[in-house]
Amino acid sequence: MVQLSSKRIDEETLIKLKGFLFYLLNRASSKEKFFSIIGSIFSETEILMILKRLGIIYLLLIGIQKYKITQTLGVTRSTIDKFSLIIEKNNDYYEYFKKLINKENVKLLFEDLINTLYGPGTPGVNWSEAWKTKQEIERKKDDGI
Repeated sequence: MVQLSSKRIDEETLIKLKGFLFYLLNRASSKEKFFSIIGSIFSETEILMILKRLGIIYLLLIGIQKYKITQTLGVTRSTIDKFSLIIEKNNDYYEYFKKLINKENVKLLFEDLINTLYGPGTPGVNWSEAWKTKQEIERKKDDGI
């Protein structure tokens, strides 16, 4: 559990700190730099918590069943229900995520189409690689990750 001081921060200072965090995260020019910044600010446990929360939100928004999410991310059903409720109450905040997800779904459709054209059994295609690709696409469809 994260230990927080009981002393309150005034709203203006909090807004400035949020702005500074946003500035730091936007300055990252690569994945490595981004994770270096995140790793210097948050502990591994905090990063894992944030990643699981983002994963829950993503999987709920793409319509993955709750029991699959518990298996995939190792979280409890009550945690998933909590985030499901948060998404319901703040649906307008999650519109941006939905737009990103729709782009990902279109990408998945194209991958599936390409796999249909050049999938296992197609002459001139490496069948073992084609099977691996097909299984990866099916896994993405089923699990969302």
